[in-house]
Amino acid sequence: MKLLSNVSALLLVCSAMLCSAQAQDSIQSEAANTESPLLVKTDSIKSQGLQAGRSRYLYAPSSYMLKQGECKIGPLPSFAVGVTDFFSVEVSASIASLVIYHSAFGIGTAKVGYMWDAGVGVHGGVQGFLMDKHTAYLPFGGATLGNEHQQITVNVAQFNTTGSSTKLWFSNVSGSTRIDSTWSLIAEGYYALDHVAIATAARHHGKKFVVDLGFCIVQDIWFPIPLLNVGYYF
Repeated sequence: MKLLSNVSALLLVCSAMLCSAQAQDSIQSEAANTESPLLVKTDSIKSQGLQAGRSRYLYAPSSYMLKQGECKIGPLPSFAVGVTDFFSVEVSASIASLVIYHSAFGIGTAKVGYMWDAGVGVHGGVQGFLMDKHTAYLPFGGATLGNEHQQITVNVAQFNTTGSSTKLWFSNVSGSTRIDSTWSLIAEGYYALDHVAIATAARHHGKKFVVDLGFCIVQDIWFPIPLLNVGYYF
């Protein structure tokens, strides 16, 4: 019952974020002919064009894709590029793991996805992991409802270790909402092996970069784990 309550609470938070944003858009649409500072601010958000960071939350993906030729550099470090408007690849490697532990750790991701004008999208792909002499892969799929500035996404994935029959299924619910021209709020939750992990963050939007500041709470661990993520888009 506790698990169901946690998952239900996350769904309610994400749904409330999306519904609140939709209600705000409706009110602003009715007031289109009036001068309003809030309306101007919202219009200025939308006039910025594609939102940096739209293709993923803190870790989980959305159905939004990098456009063809659009690139992203992230921590670890990582590098992602939109091969087409519907297909992107990303590679990352941990320098810290190599220097401190003298072991290799890398991740490769291939993702396909499409968002319809109605605000509904689907996506899927696979991640490959290299952990020293071990390898693993993670096929995933999901759907997104909303727009670039307010959205909710559900993902399902299966973690597989090469050479082992062990498979770990887990699900994820994520949501985000833009609160002004430079900030948005993100909520993300995972469920696997009867355990729940919930993360939340404030995302700062620059013209070509995003910075996430937040924390994660894992079931059975009483203290929040701080999160910091940076992405540069060009």
